[in-house]
Amino acid sequence: MLRSPLPFVRFGVKEAWYDMHRKDCFLMALALDRRKQYSDDDIIELTRLYPALRFERSAAGELIVAPPTGMSTGRRNSSLLVQLGEWNRRRGLGELYDSSTGFHLPDGSLLSPDVSWVERSRVEGIPEEEREKFALLCPDVVFELSSPSDKPAALRKKMRAYVRNGAKLAVLILVAERIVERHRPTGCIVSPNPTRLEFDPELPGCVLDFDEILE
Repeated sequence: MLRSPLPFVRFGVKEAWYDMHRKDCFLMALALDRRKQYSDDDIIELTRLYPALRFERSAAGELIVAPPTGMSTGRRNSSLLVQLGEWNRRRGLGELYDSSTGFHLPDGSLLSPDVSWVERSRVEGIPEEEREKFALLCPDVVFELSSPSDKPAALRKKMRAYVRNGAKLAVLILVAERIVERHRPTGCIVSPNPTRLEFDPELPGCVLDFDEILE
């Protein structure tokens, strides 16, 4: 682990480090000064300064920074987004968002799922000017796709947090394990080596081709 030279100190960061030896992507963790109120403006400014990085804030106030993914993970994310986009255009039941979209969850966290979907009536209830800001809601459906640096236990914890904050469905795609987990308030369905999966009733008529996503 190497110390980061990035000038995060003025944002209340006490130290930063990252691992240069990840194969597909790496994770930078920042130790925050808990006395500082870490605002949306801070995150917006960090994003402006470092547009290649993705910033999230945990419910405990920790800032998590993820650099760009490797080619394989990027291709899988694109396949997932394209398939969901085609379904969403056909059905028109809601709005689809990519990983650059931040959501304020009720527990205080600010997260950016790889792909998220919000039912249309909820979107229409948000004033147009407010849609330029981080969303003050939890998506109805979220998808997270693992990269080689991710730990399944941490991702499962994140899925449970989405559901606890109001998501109707949180989908975890574990690439190395070739497993898809569909987390709901009623429990979790685990599908090993899936080829095609349905996502009713949350996404009516949505069937995803996992041979393509997990290729």
